[in-house]
Amino acid sequence: MEPQRRETYRNTLKRALAIAGSADALAARLKVSRAQLQHWLDGAEPIPIPSFLDAVDMVIGPGATLRAPDPRPIAKPDTRSDRK
Repeated sequence: MEPQRRETYRNTLKRALAIAGSADALAARLKVSRAQLQHWLDGAEPIPIPSFLDAVDMVIGPGATLRAPDPRPIAKPDTRSDRK
């Protein structure tokens, strides 16, 4: 695997780690040992495509954001019938 792709895979895995909240949680999600996950994060071994794709699902899937929710209330549309 070329270095740029390998780095992209590692960065995706790191983002999935941030979303999962812990290495143990991510390892469980990817169905691998924590030691195996650490090897991938360290770049000691290439990340298999199925595990990479599982990480991608976490990064782009629902609830993937790490941002705090917007504290402003959501504006409701004006449904009054007397409005012209």
